[in-house]
Amino acid sequence: MGVFDGLARLFRRTESVPPVMPATFHPEGLAEPDDADMTGLFVTIGVESAVVDQPAHDGRAHFCVGNDKFQAIAEEAAGSTFAIDYQDSKGNLSRRRITMRELYTNGERSYVQAFCHERRAARSFRFDRIVEVIDLDGECHDPRQFFIEALGLEFPTVATVSSPTKPPASPVRYEQSAPRNRAAGPDVRTTDKPGMAQRRAARDGLRVLVALARADGELHPEELEVILDYIAEQCDLCGIDMMEPDRAALLPYLKRQQPSSDILSECLLALNAAPRIQQRLLIRFAMMLMDADGVQDPAEFNLIMRIQQELAG
Repeated sequence: MGVFDGLARLFRRTESVPPVMPATFHPEGLAEPDDADMTGLFVTIGVESAVVDQPAHDGRAHFCVGNDKFQAIAEEAAGSTFAIDYQDSKGNLSRRRITMRELYTNGERSYVQAFCHERRAARSFRFDRIVEVIDLDGECHDPRQFFIEALGLEFPTVATVSSPTKPPASPVRYEQSAPRNRAAGPDVRTTDKPGMAQRRAARDGLRVLVALARADGELHPEELEVILDYIAEQCDLCGIDMMEPDRAALLPYLKRQQPSSDILSECLLALNAAPRIQQRLLIRFAMMLMDADGVQDPAEFNLIMRIQQELAG
C-alpha cells in the first residue's frame, strides 16, 4: 500500500455530490428510465455501431470499447463537471449534470462515459446526441466547441486513430487500473492552448488537491489560489513555464473538476511512483490547502500528518 492510499477514503464523501448550478437550472426529462444503450455500452468487434448491455458485477455500469478502431482521448478532461441536454435513441430529451470520465472515438463516432448525478450512476452518451452543454455558470455552448475550446480536446479523424497491436481488453474495473505512463521531460505541444501543458504536468496532484478542497462540500477562492500555486511549482519541477494567461485558463478548469474515486485511484497510483520531491510538494500544498479557508477538518489533518511523517521517514 502506498503512502497516498489513505486519501481515497476522503474522496468518497463528495464524489457523487451534484455540482452547484444557477438557480435557473432544473434537471428535466428524467421521469422514465434511461435507454439501455446509456447504462453501459460495449462496442463490439466486427459489428459496426452495435452495442450490448455490459453491466459490471459490482452493480455499477462501466463503459468499455471493444472495437479496436476506438481510442480514449480525454485524459485531461476526466473529472470535468457540467450539464448536458441529451436526446436518446428514441428521441426523448433530458437535461442532467454529469462528471466526465472518458471520451472514446474512432474519428467518426464518439461516446462520452460519465457519472450522471441525476441517476447517481455511470452513463454513456453518444456525442452526436448531445444537443447542448450547460457550463457551471449557466452559459450554454455548442457541444463540439465546448469540448474543443473549454476542455481542450481534439477529435481525430479516422486516419489518425491507431489500432492497438494486442487484442482488446475485457471491460475494465477502474479501481484496479494501472497508472498511466508519464513522460519524463516537459510535455509541451505546438498546438497547446494556455493552461494545457500545465494541467498535464500537474494532473494527478491537482485532482487530489481539488478533491481535498471539496471535502467540505465547497471549493473556495482561497483554495483555488493554493492549487494554482501548486501547479506553478510542479511545472517548475518539470521545466514548464506558467504565465498569467495559463493561470487564467486553469481557473475554470479547476472549478469544473469534481474527480470521482476511480479517477483519483489512478492519480494515487501514479503519485505513489512519483519522485519523492513531487510527493513532498503535494503534501506541503495539501497542508496549505487545509488552512486556506480557515477551517480544518480533523480527519483530513490527521491523515495528512500521518502521510507527512511516513514520507519524512
